[in-house]
Amino acid sequence: MFCLPVNKIITILSEVQAVAAKKGIGLFSLDMWWTIHGGDNWTFGITYTDMSAADWFSLIEKHFNDSEYEGFNLDSYFNYLRNHTDTLIETFYIKNVDFIHWGGTYGPLHYKFRDGIVVFPYRLTYMIANTLKSGTCKVSKEIYGIDAGIKQSDGMQLKKRKYLKNISKDYDISPLFFGIKNEGINTILMAALRSVKRRLKK
Repeated sequence: MFCLPVNKIITILSEVQAVAAKKGIGLFSLDMWWTIHGGDNWTFGITYTDMSAADWFSLIEKHFNDSEYEGFNLDSYFNYLRNHTDTLIETFYIKNVDFIHWGGTYGPLHYKFRDGIVVFPYRLTYMIANTLKSGTCKVSKEIYGIDAGIKQSDGMQLKKRKYLKNISKDYDISPLFFGIKNEGINTILMAALRSVKRRLKK
């Protein structure tokens, strides 16, 4: 969910399409995992696809049996194609736009995209999980930062509990308890233990 009125969402997605056409980008994905995972993790999450940019099905057929591919899903497969073909498969973010991934493992994940950075919530589960970030993270230089003329004041004034309640009763609890409910207490404790070990090694 982009935290913008519909007319502003049309504006930013039209700009994404325009940049993709100008740069010859075949698949153009929102930075949902690239920054969180420290790079090299392309995803279909929110993606503009240009079917004329490549013969996608021939490309898939050509590489589907590559021994070098060690991924496990469609995202990782196209991430592999990104690294092993000439097809332009890239990632973007929109400056001054907030985005919510409602289906996160530990509850909704709020991205605050700014100029060159993305800010994530300071929450216990985000701090200890290997696959999440908290606080301010620098966006990789290879990610396209798109200025669609959006101001921070254009965004909706989010009232967390109201939004969570409207979307799903399961989300109307803290991320910690959401994580425990969906992953189990042992998974959360193991994530915390891994986090402590990582910090001790530094």
